[in-house]
Amino acid sequence: MGSILTITLNAAIDATIILPDQLTPGEIHRATELLKLPGGKGINVARVLQTLGLPVCVSGFIGGAAATFIKAKLQQAHLCDRFFSIQGQTRTCYALFEPMSGRTTEIYEPGAEILPHEAEGFLASFSDLLQGCDLVIFSGSLPRGLPSDYYAQLMKIAHMQHIPTILDTSGAALTFGLAEQPLLIKPNHREAAGILGYPLQSQDERVAAGQLLQKQGAQLVALTCGEEGAILVSAQGSWLARLPAIPAISSVGSGDAFLAGFSARLWEALQEERISSLAVASRQAELLQTAFVFAVACGSANTLSLGAGRLQREDIDELVQQVRLVQIG
Repeated sequence: MGSILTITLNAAIDATIILPDQLTPGEIHRATELLKLPGGKGINVARVLQTLGLPVCVSGFIGGAAATFIKAKLQQAHLCDRFFSIQGQTRTCYALFEPMSGRTTEIYEPGAEILPHEAEGFLASFSDLLQGCDLVIFSGSLPRGLPSDYYAQLMKIAHMQHIPTILDTSGAALTFGLAEQPLLIKPNHREAAGILGYPLQSQDERVAAGQLLQKQGAQLVALTCGEEGAILVSAQGSWLARLPAIPAISSVGSGDAFLAGFSARLWEALQEERISSLAVASRQAELLQTAFVFAVACGSANTLSLGAGRLQREDIDELVQQVRLVQIG
């Protein structure tokens, strides 16, 4: 049995600061609690995959004192770590959470700049990272210093070894990545609108956008739309999935939990050798629907606790039963 590799090129320490009352600009606030976790989208995805019982390893760039914290926490969580060390300091991302209103304000540090020899070193070592891996998930923004086609370069290496890839990024990095024909992309509707150049307000516009992104290279397109649910576009059809309103605490990391849920079901199908190409095999419609429903349940389960990817399996199992799935194309 192989494993899943998640790539986080712009890792972080995620610091959630819990405030006793409403955030007031210009005033002093005394936190009631501070929650610090290894962060960055790929790490969040890996945390959920581990909760689901799947073999997963994390890699990417980390450096400075933050790297020591991240490595220690990953080791404590028994999460496989194959990060590449850099000279710069890994960033901290702050989430200011107001329990009374449920509002979260996020502040991201700029993060380290990747030096040319570091970028080249990671590329050179990437083939070795892929040993024993049969699915790679690339998540998050590119740090400063990397070219916009860096994900695409990594994807090409994976595809040369016949390893499928999943891509969750935005902007030029997504545009370049599409040319490498990833198995799945997961933009939110604003990110999709950003690379297409026009707003996606209606359901029909979002389905059409997914179909266009397919034509540009993606085999599967999962378009997340916040409280409006999510849309999956595939060669087998298009579906809308959503849940009734639940008492959410925080949505931070829910897109990563969604991606982890979908990836988990795809990986399991790959292990069972039931697929050769999810994009063209018509018999895979049922599998895709099941994966999509599970992904929506994972994303929603993430909103029930603070900290990205710290969901509970029992919440997922309960929410799966409540997802409403409708074919829309």
